[in-house]
Amino acid sequence: MSPSIVSIDSITVDISSPNGPQLMQRSKGEAAGRAYDVLTNVNPFAKIPFLRPYIYGLNLLTYGLILVDPLDRLE
Repeated sequence: MSPSIVSIDSITVDISSPNGPQLMQRSKGEAAGRAYDVLTNVNPFAKIPFLRPYIYGLNLLTYGLILVDPLDRLE
């Protein structure tokens, strides 16, 4: 049996680079506009009577969470 040699090295990296992406706070209007673009693909399904309450609930929940923004995540 030959002994195996295991070596552990440490890597240090400077992660605070000034050229990294900067987070920009978006407004509620911009977030609602982005949600509107996505929901326009879903809203035509509201013509089906069975799906209508779910589509309306999805719209209400989406815009409600944008207005309330409980986690302050509009970034």
